[in-house]
Amino acid sequence: MATIRIVQRSKKSFTLIIDHGIDGSGKRKKETRTIKTTDISVAERERDILIGQLADRSYRPLAKTTVEEYITHWLTTPAFTNLASKTQNAVQL
Repeated sequence: MATIRIVQRSKKSFTLIIDHGIDGSGKRKKETRTIKTTDISVAERERDILIGQLADRSYRPLAKTTVEEYITHWLTTPAFTNLASKTQNAVQL
């Protein structure tokens, strides 16, 4: 079973480190989630939610987005379409 620990990274941020154990190739699998808060009780509540999800097997790791996927998405957003045409042409190269 996975374990979760809380580490305070700064005055306004905590990191939850989810240790999934060792996989078949002998490598340790870890996942991190950052909680932006000054109150440790908020991070503890988030940890408790994750522990519950892990216990009833409803936990799903966060999806990882590649740079290519992000840029392809960004090119369709209003942030890109509001750029000057010269800038749009330079970005699309």
